[in-house]
Amino acid sequence: MTNKYKVLAIVNFPLHNDFNPLHEKVFVHTLGDTGWRFKDNTSVLNLGHSVCKAFVNGALHWVGGSKEIVSFDMDTEEFDVVSRPQLELGRGSFSLRAFKGKLLILNTSFADRIEIWIMDDYPVVESWTHIFTIYEHQIGRNIRDVEIVCFLEDWEVLMVYDHRALLRYDLQMASLSELIDIDGLPKRFDAVAHVATLVSPLLTRDGEM
Repeated sequence: MTNKYKVLAIVNFPLHNDFNPLHEKVFVHTLGDTGWRFKDNTSVLNLGHSVCKAFVNGALHWVGGSKEIVSFDMDTEEFDVVSRPQLELGRGSFSLRAFKGKLLILNTSFADRIEIWIMDDYPVVESWTHIFTIYEHQIGRNIRDVEIVCFLEDWEVLMVYDHRALLRYDLQMASLSELIDIDGLPKRFDAVAHVATLVSPLLTRDGEM
């Protein structure tokens, strides 16, 4: 634990006269420093444009452009690829989440369900296990319009349906409840999970404001 705040920026630059229209460059900034550091990303050919929603084992994780799991270690500032299990994807894709320090895969390639996988022993590929499936008939809503925000304690899931309903789903009991008593919640919204911290981002590297 370094108590440092870092920002990872992935910038796409257009390249002329090239079959690949975009060229990726990566920069890292540590709060308290005066500039950005350029990072080599040649170890990962296609970083993709997926939103990062999984911080596990000291690294950010997201889905790369080739449907591979890309990781960026915030301490060593190095990229890597984490092997994923054999998923039934077709033309679909998957997303990543974290739960109690474990990396999760949400396979959203199906029309009627979401499959949930967990990596029990990071980063051992053989430790991937299919643990839950959320079926459309269990939640009574179009599964394509469901976005899993985060995982709560005891295998409960916080979900947003069609940008207009906040749902709580118990994976073990297959029970659903809608959170409706939220003051000021607009008719349409998005939800982002946050993690509390006692370290202020206003502190410099020397611990001064």
